[in-house]
Amino acid sequence: MLRLQDCQSVSSIMLLIRPSDRKLGQNEFDEMLTELARHSPNVLWGLSPGEGAGEISSLSPAIVHPAVVQSQMPLLKRLLTSFIADPPTLTSRSRQVTHLNFTQRVDIKTMRWLAKKPSLLAELRGNSATPCGNVRPLVDQPNTLESFRHPVTGYFAHLLNRLLRRFKESADLLRNGPGRAFRDQTIEEHAWALAASLDKSADEIRGILSLHPFREIQPEPPSDTTLQLLSDHPLYSAIHRVAHLLLAPGLAYGPNGSVLSALKHTYDLFELFVLYRLLSELPGNLGSEWIFLDGKPTNRLRREERPEDRAVWLFKGPDDLSLELHYQQWFTRAKAPLDHRRFTSLSGLNIPDYTLVLKRGTTIIAWIILDAKYRSGRQAVDQGLGDVHRYRDALRVRGVRAHGAFVVVPRLQEEKAVYSMNEYFDLHAFGAIQLFSPGWLNPVAKIFKSVSSSE
Repeated sequence: MLRLQDCQSVSSIMLLIRPSDRKLGQNEFDEMLTELARHSPNVLWGLSPGEGAGEISSLSPAIVHPAVVQSQMPLLKRLLTSFIADPPTLTSRSRQVTHLNFTQRVDIKTMRWLAKKPSLLAELRGNSATPCGNVRPLVDQPNTLESFRHPVTGYFAHLLNRLLRRFKESADLLRNGPGRAFRDQTIEEHAWALAASLDKSADEIRGILSLHPFREIQPEPPSDTTLQLLSDHPLYSAIHRVAHLLLAPGLAYGPNGSVLSALKHTYDLFELFVLYRLLSELPGNLGSEWIFLDGKPTNRLRREERPEDRAVWLFKGPDDLSLELHYQQWFTRAKAPLDHRRFTSLSGLNIPDYTLVLKRGTTIIAWIILDAKYRSGRQAVDQGLGDVHRYRDALRVRGVRAHGAFVVVPRLQEEKAVYSMNEYFDLHAFGAIQLFSPGWLNPVAKIFKSVSSSE
């Protein structure tokens, strides 16, 4: 109930608030998050570090930065402690004429130099007619100087100074955020507490910069040589990686004080949710003899808890049948009129969300395209169906067109229900699959079973 008052006139408006019919309901959304957390305990569904899209005009996402700092700062301190305990050194070698150093071996150049000075050589042998007492003669000899002014140390000092500036920028926004529409004492106190946590982390970095070897070195941006050293050393690359997480935690300040944020969108979560549902439910829909061979892909993206593009999972079935599930598979531009490479496209690069490839032995006998669409309103469904229609026309696996193409949505509005009818699937091998409907994978299983039995 919303009560409105204008001078002496008072009126009430009843507001009905419920989940959108075009998206997931509250229980379904909670189910999705629970299932995602079970597969990926570290999935950042509120924040996705990286270069992702999203422009937000308010300053409210500044509260994200302290959370990221609180999470990553202890790791950075541990890594820097290991670095300080054993810092890299830079060895430089030169030659100079100085008192002979009896603690190091004489090199060939010094011997040649002495050979040209018989009197000095005689003096060193003690055969000189005019001995010099305890004065050591001056001799050309190598000089080795070991210094802690290493370019990697200079780069880390540069990174730490960048962190100081970044922490100050976020703290100032939290304290002085002019974009906050409502001034509330509790909110302001919370913002100042978050800013104080950033100040504390900045003090910790200043303390690190005051220690050897950072206090003796000039900060400098990375050179090509420095970047090569980072890639060759696990500790150095880890420091570089964690520092950049703190520098770019999905929060950047754009023109006119706007905030560019890589907050993870719900449709990204839905895409992962569909993937995990496919992995868990495909074998049961294909038949009791089907088994899941691979539990997870070999790699995950460093900055997001999700499989990398072109990850593959394998299923094994009866009669030498097997199934491959490809995630974000790249179909590259065709190079010939009849291009029989594995994944090709007639119209430039295309990347469907999921590609299912059925094989008997090493021969591909059928394949299907699936694409996840979180929104199920008229425009979103039309766009999704248009995408998979284009994929079915343009994409080839070993020169063969797809045997089916479907968009996967949470649910459909009544006016679009025709796209999810069994008759529609049977006629066109195309349409919209409702994820939360019983037997949602039946259209896929039906195509694969029909092709494998009639082959």
